[in-house]
Amino acid sequence: MIGPFVTMAVGMGPGEPIDVPGGVVISIGDRCVIGRGVSLVGRRRIVIEDDVTFAPDIYVTDHNHAYNDLRIPIGRQWLDEDPVRIGARSWLGTGVVVLPGADIGRHVTVAAGSVVRGTIPDYSVVAGAPARVVRRYVSGEGWVPPLRHEVVTPAWWTVDDLADAPGDDGAPAPPSSSPGDDGATAPPSSSPGDDGATAPPSSAARRAP
Repeated sequence: MIGPFVTMAVGMGPGEPIDVPGGVVISIGDRCVIGRGVSLVGRRRIVIEDDVTFAPDIYVTDHNHAYNDLRIPIGRQWLDEDPVRIGARSWLGTGVVVLPGADIGRHVTVAAGSVVRGTIPDYSVVAGAPARVVRRYVSGEGWVPPLRHEVVTPAWWTVDDLADAPGDDGAPAPPSSSPGDDGATAPPSSSPGDDGATAPPSSAARRAP
């Protein structure tokens, strides 16, 4: 579902040649919810995997103006690009900004107003500017630090695609270190997708001209 006043833009202007694999710049997976006033601005690759929920007023981009050339105004310098991936089953709160090169893992909660760059691990909660890990799910321990209270899903609320907790079915479990042990999340050393991390386009896609 895509809410009102959502912007999806590709390129600097009409007719600009953009060379991307398959011709797809922005792809949105199945059962995603894109809230009111979200902006997705791409040139290289923005992948939103299945079951991702966006609150209102989120900005996601895979490029920024360079500023290294002191002879040219920043707004007229060419663009620095780095693909973005938002992992399946994640939730982004109101006012989140996702910067070029962000690689957000599976089942991640991003607190309202956060600015995300670099790699965010699976099954984590991040907050702040820049966003830092404030809670992780650890196999055998649960959420670390513990949740203040756990919400129980009522029986009448139908969820067709329940997933086991990480590690319960042999899936790789997140590292057992406590959140914050390694400080801020570092920018990735390679672009998301270099190792096949990004998923192929799904139910909705924006194609380059």
